[in-house]
Amino acid sequence: MKVEKVIIENFGPYYGRNEIDLSLSGNEGKNIVVVYGENGAGKTTFLTALIWCLYGNGMQCVDVGWGEYWKKIRTDELLNKEEKARPGAKKQSVEIVFSDVDAEGVPAKKISVRRERKTGVLARDRISIFMNEQEIADDDSDGIKEQFVRENILPLEVAKFFLFDAQKIISFSDFTSRQQNETLAQSFSQVLGILSWSETKERMENLRRTYRAQRAAPEQQAKFKELSARVDSLSEILIPEKEKEIEEKESESDRVADELEKAENELIEALGGATQEEVESLNREISDAEKDCTLYGESLKGAYPLVPFAIAGKLCSETKEQLSNEEISQAKTENEAEFSEKIENVLRDLEQCAYDEHVVPNKDARRLKDFFLQELQGILRKHFGNDDATGSPLPPDFSAFLNGGAGAAARFAELLSKVAASGAKFDEFKERYRKAGQIREEKKRKLEKLKSSLNDGNAVAMRERVNDLRTKFGKAEGRLQVANSEKEKLAGELTDKKKQLSVLDKELRIAQGFNKKSELMDKLVADLENFIRALQEKKKGALRERILRGVQQLMHKKNRVAGVSVEFASREGLRVKFLGADEEELPSMSEGERQLCASALLQALSDESGFEFPVFIDSPLQKFDREHAENMVRMFYPNVSAQVVFFPLLGKELTRDEYEILLPHVDKIYRIANRNNRSRFERVTDTATDALFPPSDEEEKI
Repeated sequence: MKVEKVIIENFGPYYGRNEIDLSLSGNEGKNIVVVYGENGAGKTTFLTALIWCLYGNGMQCVDVGWGEYWKKIRTDELLNKEEKARPGAKKQSVEIVFSDVDAEGVPAKKISVRRERKTGVLARDRISIFMNEQEIADDDSDGIKEQFVRENILPLEVAKFFLFDAQKIISFSDFTSRQQNETLAQSFSQVLGILSWSETKERMENLRRTYRAQRAAPEQQAKFKELSARVDSLSEILIPEKEKEIEEKESESDRVADELEKAENELIEALGGATQEEVESLNREISDAEKDCTLYGESLKGAYPLVPFAIAGKLCSETKEQLSNEEISQAKTENEAEFSEKIENVLRDLEQCAYDEHVVPNKDARRLKDFFLQELQGILRKHFGNDDATGSPLPPDFSAFLNGGAGAAARFAELLSKVAASGAKFDEFKERYRKAGQIREEKKRKLEKLKSSLNDGNAVAMRERVNDLRTKFGKAEGRLQVANSEKEKLAGELTDKKKQLSVLDKELRIAQGFNKKSELMDKLVADLENFIRALQEKKKGALRERILRGVQQLMHKKNRVAGVSVEFASREGLRVKFLGADEEELPSMSEGERQLCASALLQALSDESGFEFPVFIDSPLQKFDREHAENMVRMFYPNVSAQVVFFPLLGKELTRDEYEILLPHVDKIYRIANRNNRSRFERVTDTATDALFPPSDEEEKI
């Protein structure tokens, strides 16, 4: 089995679609693909994407560390940041294309496994599988597809041996905790083919218990039958039915979710993009316009006392003219009186003047005098009179009636000037008030039109359908939770009944002898136990030789590990001890030595298992000195699998000298380039050492 290519979309730093071709050229000895990049470029993310694609939420069962990455996927922390910021629906996906797969006994030229996840409240992983470009299990639940991957691609229990972080490889040889022992024992048994025989033995033991019950005491037999019937009912009927019910409810929930998404999109399209947010925005704008109307209305009220003056503009002008004419009339009256008095004084002075009787006879003197006095008065009035003294002749029909007094016209003119200024302000407030009112009415009309659109019969019906579907989806999710809870309850009861059955089985074995069938089953179980022990011994011997050979090849201290002890124990699981020259377990080992031992163990398991699956290694050659690192590059990585994908940090996890050793086995090289926080795969065509490891200035001088 080989991995042809991997397609990563919106996963971690990989924005959009990113495809990498991992197929090998077929050149002899070239089985390694190097994918290098700087820290943070996405090497570990690549490995995380592979494990998520194959196992989904089961990735946490591959290794405890992957459980943390599953939490990040579930909370959208590993959704690409640019995709997360983009409006609308968001998704991420990973696809792996395999070649030369023996699926369910049927050779397949190509199998593609694709897992996709959408974000939001409807978020759920969906897996698709294509065999020779034809989708399989299309009508079945995702559970069947997950099972297909684990049975035909790579079992979940052994994935840790083929997809791993080299910094954590030490855990493969860490047998310090019971929980680690049990986990590794199951994984190693699966890899070595022992697990299937152990499961057969367990089924035979269950059958043997059934035979033993046939000769039990009536009460014990009845109790045993009751417990057995309940266990069978739970394991074969109730729990499978509940699992089927859960699958149906998941399908129902998915279907309602799809209907809801479609209905929401149709509603938005029918409303022309109109939303409740727009209604709220218009209400805010109308409120602001109302505030402006109130403000300018209050300002207009302050100018109302001057409104009568503005309205009676002609009357005010006539009043001003009347006051001015009255002032002119008053001035004329005062000037006339003064002028008349002066004329009287002149005439009086002339009248007192003596006249010469020789010139004018006495008898004509009075008449002549009166004539000249009268003419003189007229001449004086003509040349020195004040008819035009003010420069403004009065109208012929003028009469005074206001009696404003001196300066009244000027004061009234000042008042009219203030009225004119206030009138301009009044016009400004009036215009602002008008515009605010106009905006308010326009927004009200737009709001009514928008409400009319939102309240349109078709839109209302569509909105009601969306609300109904939301309610329906909530109920579907609620029913799904109830079904899961009921399944957990049944599973708990099954565990409890099995414990009771185990206790009763012991009592039955003590209380009665075995019948022929029971004796036969005893023999078969014993034979199978002997076979398993023999198989374990065979595997132990093979593993011991392979591990020791691997350790001695990798370690430069050839006598550091003189022997290897491999033990299978039913309670403690598998335990591997590395022995010194005194055949005692080495009391302490460095991190690098432990990693070398774990690598040798991994190589031995790979060779012994017969599994043909590519090995993906992240962060290689950590904790090693130069000699050990070169041994790993020369002996371990090229031989651990027929296809090896290598994720080093150049210069640190793979040096120039180590690369030259590895180069004869390198088929392809890719660089994970990260620009502007976007990572993508770039094929490196020049694989020469100097191209990947440019010589320093000092080296060039030398």
